[in-house]
Amino acid sequence: QGYAKIVEWSIALTKLGPEYRKAEQQAKDARMRVWKDYVPPQSTVTQRSLAFNGPVVEIVSGDTVVVLHPDTNEEIRVSLSSVRAPRLGNARRHTRDEPYAQEAKELLITRAIGKKADVSIEYDKPIPVSQGGEEESTVTRTFGTVSVGGINLAELVISKGFASVQKHRGDETQRSPHYDALLQAEERARNSKKGIHSEKEAPIRHVNDLSAAKNAAAAAKQMLPHLQRNARVAGIVEHVINAARVRVFVPSESITFTLGLGGIRAPQTGRNGAPDEPFAKESLSYVRRMLMQRAVDVEIENADRSGAMVGALLFHGDDVALDLLEKGMARLRDNLPIHRLPRGDLYEKAEARAKATRAGLWKTYDPEAEKKAAEAEEADAATPAREEFFDGVVTHVEDELHLYVQVDPADATADSMRAWGGPTAAAAAASASDEPFVPRRGALCEAKFAADGEYYRAQIQSLQGGAASVQFIDFGNIDTVPTSEVRAIKPADAKLPPRARRVQLALLRVPADARADAYRYVGEALMGAQVVVQVFAREGSTVVGTVLARRGEPSFNEAMLRDGAAVLPKRIPRRLVPLSATFKEAQEEARSARAGVWEYGEVDSDDEGSAL
Repeated sequence: QGYAKIVEWSIALTKLGPEYRKAEQQAKDARMRVWKDYVPPQSTVTQRSLAFNGPVVEIVSGDTVVVLHPDTNEEIRVSLSSVRAPRLGNARRHTRDEPYAQEAKELLITRAIGKKADVSIEYDKPIPVSQGGEEESTVTRTFGTVSVGGINLAELVISKGFASVQKHRGDETQRSPHYDALLQAEERARNSKKGIHSEKEAPIRHVNDLSAAKNAAAAAKQMLPHLQRNARVAGIVEHVINAARVRVFVPSESITFTLGLGGIRAPQTGRNGAPDEPFAKESLSYVRRMLMQRAVDVEIENADRSGAMVGALLFHGDDVALDLLEKGMARLRDNLPIHRLPRGDLYEKAEARAKATRAGLWKTYDPEAEKKAAEAEEADAATPAREEFFDGVVTHVEDELHLYVQVDPADATADSMRAWGGPTAAAAAASASDEPFVPRRGALCEAKFAADGEYYRAQIQSLQGGAASVQFIDFGNIDTVPTSEVRAIKPADAKLPPRARRVQLALLRVPADARADAYRYVGEALMGAQVVVQVFAREGSTVVGTVLARRGEPSFNEAMLRDGAAVLPKRIPRRLVPLSATFKEAQEEARSARAGVWEYGEVDSDDEGSAL
């Protein structure tokens, strides 16, 4: 009749709460007495289906789930109306779980993941997001009721004592339509002293996250033998990074690690503004909806330098990598010997079938074009390459794969040798022009080298203030000198080509986190050494080749592979296949001996680092 209003603090004490609210709503709708000025609230729900039925693809926490909309194929994130579950921690941010946070999440995983759910969207609400204790912004969260098999998940998690009911003001309409049932479930859990209502201390859970360790590679290496003792390890997929990389929790060991599926590469979603690789989203969605928070078996084969385990992932006994290859959602890694994979022959056949059916990644695959390209490469490889060598001294190491070799000029006279790589201070008057020299970018000049106070031929790279960055063209090194120590070069000297040749070490790649070690390795071994360079290709002014102590001896490139200072690139040009056979043997030696970059297991081949 509109003579009274519900009082929130005591409504939970009666079992007639739903009837009271229904009666009050009728009075509101009729604008009776105390409700004569009542204005119905405007819906805050954005344009979407207010009710739908779809599979639960992820349990985010004890009060938030993700459900796939059957019509739009969109994943809808829904927070349970009027529920607050304990907050989960973050190992990378060094924050711990609140008591019973994991129990709440696991309860919903057990009851709902992969099952069809009835979803009713009720309201949207802006939630403040803070960082460092200061409010930064707000995000809008969608709230609703989610039921699986006729069971309201909100009432379920509250009845177990793993969540509490959000308290609302009397005039607050953004609440669960089952609010009173939630209050009664909470009261029962409180009376039974369940979960968060217990007087006992909450159980403490210790999970070792290997990928969050300070030295993830060392942590993975230490755990590797223990995980390899059993043929298979039972786990749960916690997160899908891409179709071939997931995070797995192993309950029996209380550890979490990243797992890369051995032998295959899945397309990557774009990061830092980069575009997605073709079929990246489709393959990610497929694996996420199949494996997210599902029980799996893992066969650990190795570990890579990033601290990730490498191996096979089995779902219901089936190899996930094999399934992805069959559907064209992944491809075999380049230059990986098939015989090293436990199911290598099956992988090869699965990829061949995907190509034949133009599945996924192979939608535009053209076997004829591939055949012609292979024939052309074979013909090119069959053509004997003209051997080309030059001798010289290593005068500068630019980085882990590039260096400068100073060659002796043919038919040089004593005077030309002075200009061609020698100091010019003794003949300054003869070499300098009568015209005043104005430094400019790209100009050839003579510049003083600070280490010995002599002038050498150089080229100006840049100018800033009263300083010039110059490269000594007969040595390769770059230095910054005052413009007062830069002078004109004699025209005849300027016509002579640079004596220092830039050389790139062929068929080598260095992972990003090993570049500093590789740079030291190259510098200590080659700086000032007399070498022979065998030329295989040219890229502009850079020579691509191998560096030898003497002709006919193993190359320095091969030594880098044997010592684990570098690895082979993903793709090897056909012309260099004969050379790569020896290089592969050297790399296998380093891999077996866990030398250099192989110390902590497999090198992450998604990290290209520097390469040919």
